[in-house]
Amino acid sequence: RPARGPRCSAPPGGTEALWEALVTCRGQALLPPASEGVSHCLPTPTTASGPLLLILDDNFYYRSMRYEVYQLARKYSLGFCQLFLDCPLETCVQRNGQRPGALPAETIRLMRGKMEEPNPEKNAWEHNSLTVRSPACSAAASPELTGLLLAALENPVNRVEDNAEQKETDRIICSTNTLHQADQTLRRIVSETMKEAKG
Repeated sequence: RPARGPRCSAPPGGTEALWEALVTCRGQALLPPASEGVSHCLPTPTTASGPLLLILDDNFYYRSMRYEVYQLARKYSLGFCQLFLDCPLETCVQRNGQRPGALPAETIRLMRGKMEEPNPEKNAWEHNSLTVRSPACSAAASPELTGLLLAALENPVNRVEDNAEQKETDRIICSTNTLHQADQTLRRIVSETMKEAKG
């Protein structure tokens, strides 16, 4: 990494690797120059003139990996979207072979086998998803991508409040409800009868 003034270091409790990743934002004018120490290395609202987009460029091949990012967006009431670039496997293997530090072709094949594509019909949290099926980035996808980004910016994920007290109240009401008690008794009788029949 080229030197650009005083070096920032991770804040107390932060990891150096994550901090280094955040500091790269300085080169994109998202962080002010570090001239007077660590306190000036923190992001400020005035450094970005428009909406701030944080792009996580990773394969996130398991849906659970992407869901963790969604949960962070929900926690902080931020917009969330995902772009899935569906490129033919052999094109991926070929491109990987041409880059410095290429992975073994078998690793690429294994990752593709594990890849879980976004499924907005099954997972409501993935409704802001776009799949581009092309070996090359197509200009035709540009309006769709712009629409996806705008939708995410204009519709942040609603924060879910964990109201444990309300949940406990609802549980008590439900357990004292006569119909609920009758249902539980019937389920227990059916379960015992099935066990005896298998017996």
